[in-house]
Amino acid sequence: MSGRTTEYEVVKEFGFQVLLGLPEDQTLPMRKTHYDHIKIYAEDVPLGTQRLITEDIIEELDEIPKPILRHVSAIVLSPFSCAMDQYLRIRNDMEGKTLATVIPNTGMIIIFELPVDISEVKQRMEQEQTILHEIGHIIDKKRGLLEGNTYFSKGDKWNQARNRDNENRINQCLYNGYVSEHAGASRSVLEDFAGSFVEFVKRPNSFKQQYPNRVIILEGLNVYDA
Repeated sequence: MSGRTTEYEVVKEFGFQVLLGLPEDQTLPMRKTHYDHIKIYAEDVPLGTQRLITEDIIEELDEIPKPILRHVSAIVLSPFSCAMDQYLRIRNDMEGKTLATVIPNTGMIIIFELPVDISEVKQRMEQEQTILHEIGHIIDKKRGLLEGNTYFSKGDKWNQARNRDNENRINQCLYNGYVSEHAGASRSVLEDFAGSFVEFVKRPNSFKQQYPNRVIILEGLNVYDA
């Protein structure tokens, strides 16, 4: 059973800091519903081309262990595409459009519109475990601040675990020593942590066999209890 309540109310006008496609002098009223403590914001009056609706997000949240959801404060369905896409494609040498990002200090996840059919958007969310991946970034930031780093994955503990895992020749050849193709293409320890977190939650047994040292670190973080 989900933690959804069905009352909608116009409660906040988001500006360009969150809805990156808005001009600086404009705001967009967003209505909210709740999933347990998580606020889910959608357009009050349709403006852009966001295919996802609140009910789609609730379906995704239902698949995530409830203790992990305590790291999330809000999910915003932006009607615009990610304004940083061109920069990110150049920096990471990757094709495709960004589906989501996170404001880790606040626990807010922003899901951008994609110019494809809703079935393709939902398929990508399922394949990439989008919300769970972004929760990984939130935890990475939260734990990093506790240990005096901007992100936990930039500290010695995570990188020592990565190096020990990469001593296995098979893993070393995969994705430049990172846990996923996305992390390997961008050479990003932040993406390595978030990708590892997804595997740790969804496929714990196989992940532990391949990356035992990362698992030790994630188990030590008590991500289900924080």
